[in-house]
Amino acid sequence: MTLSQMQQGIDFVYEQILNKEKIKSNFKDEELAVVSAPFLINIPESYFTAKKKILYIGKETNIWWGKLKHYVQVTDSLDILKKRYTAEFEGGEVKTSKDLTKTKIYKGKNWNNSAFFSKFIFFEKSIQNSCVLWTNLLKMDSGAKGYAKNSIHDDRIRELSKKKKKKEIEILKPDAIVFVTATSTNIKQYDEAIKNTLDNNFSNSKVIRSKEFWIFEYEGIKCYRTLHPLSYQYKNKNAKHDYYQDIVDDINNGFALFE
Repeated sequence: MTLSQMQQGIDFVYEQILNKEKIKSNFKDEELAVVSAPFLINIPESYFTAKKKILYIGKETNIWWGKLKHYVQVTDSLDILKKRYTAEFEGGEVKTSKDLTKTKIYKGKNWNNSAFFSKFIFFEKSIQNSCVLWTNLLKMDSGAKGYAKNSIHDDRIRELSKKKKKKEIEILKPDAIVFVTATSTNIKQYDEAIKNTLDNNFSNSKVIRSKEFWIFEYEGIKCYRTLHPLSYQYKNKNAKHDYYQDIVDDINNGFALFE
């Protein structure tokens, strides 16, 4: 499979699962105006050629590109959303959702003090011969106020996300997946979403530390679920253990935790 074929496979999944007519029938007009546009991957060549392919999976977006109404109304929204993804890392101009005649210029990796992306960078720099690819467990956010969008409670978003995530994993064929989805609230709901996405089809499951570090295998892929970086940041300093370093060490040392 070439990089082009891999991306074409992902695009086909997006077109089928995120069929615009189906979305318009499943969401009311007022919901289309609030729920975010979907989060879509544009695969970099570095992932395709990497010896170790790693998926770094967060919960959901928190302000991305436009709303679901923009996705269904704009003819080339799939292409725009993929450009938005690439711009997050490489920078570049992307059409704005509110006025397609205008563009917004993004700076690549302009993450300042982001706890989430600080760990992404840590994995990127620390895992040998690898490419780390960011995606999310939930492919849209609810648009709710506040930092935590709690889209996990929307059955429609969960189901759309499940279908997309399974196909993404099938096509991307990562060597390891790091789920950074555990928070002080909703741990059970996000863990259930992981299990549901994978149809409970996992093996070699071990809870290293309750709520904080869980490992398992899915279709031969080594999977780690640990704290969301923001939750880790606010934990009691005396109670902290660096599970991110444990994950890096395990991947670099041949997945010894799974033996």
